[in-house]
Amino acid sequence: PLTAGFMAKFFVITLGIQSGLWGLLAALVVGSAVAIYYYLRVIYAMSKSTESTGESANRLEKLLALVLLASILVLGSWPQPFIAYAGGLKNLLLKTVNQSAEVFMLHSVDLSDYMVQGPITILAEADLFDAIHMIIDNRISGICVVDEHDDLVGLLSEIDCLRAILAVTYNEHGDVGKVGDYMTKEVDYCDLHADLVDIADDMVKKGHRRRPVLDHGKLVGQVTCRQLLRVVSEFNQNAVVV
Repeated sequence: PLTAGFMAKFFVITLGIQSGLWGLLAALVVGSAVAIYYYLRVIYAMSKSTESTGESANRLEKLLALVLLASILVLGSWPQPFIAYAGGLKNLLLKTVNQSAEVFMLHSVDLSDYMVQGPITILAEADLFDAIHMIIDNRISGICVVDEHDDLVGLLSEIDCLRAILAVTYNEHGDVGKVGDYMTKEVDYCDLHADLVDIADDMVKKGHRRRPVLDHGKLVGQVTCRQLLRVVSEFNQNAVVV
């Protein structure tokens, strides 16, 4: 009693009882019982030691023993200042961790909170020039292509449109054709509640500038590189404010 080790075990046992961690308490009791054996062996070996190491060494050992004994007794009989100091360090650590979590919160966010809802769409049977005008007027890099049931059937990008115009120019055709003739039919899409970081990583690896968002097979939104940059910028501004 009234030593640092005793008080530490006392607090651990008290918290264990309050939390109902009986398995942990049993392990603590067994470990303490085993430790007593080794403590007693050290004490027995010290009492039997007769080797002299010199007067200066003996004084140093006695001084060190007194310092350690005083520290153990002070920590055991008056632990409140040290507990308060430890609590302050804990609060500081938690504050630092929380700030770091806010800075790096982007590591796990739900896509549905940051996607562009109600993306601009066009029918696959629409004239390609209608799609080109929509892309120019809305200042977007591509457009989702749907059928008469509003099911996603493809994507039409600026590159697809340019490729179509060049094909007509080279072949001297009068009619440029329909959206469905030039759209990308095999489309990578993402689910409504996908992880934004995973989607961004996949888009970067595949060189995609946009990704449709589906919910139970229905088009509900779109995520673009511009939107991802906006999200990153918002998180960075929030981190600076914190």
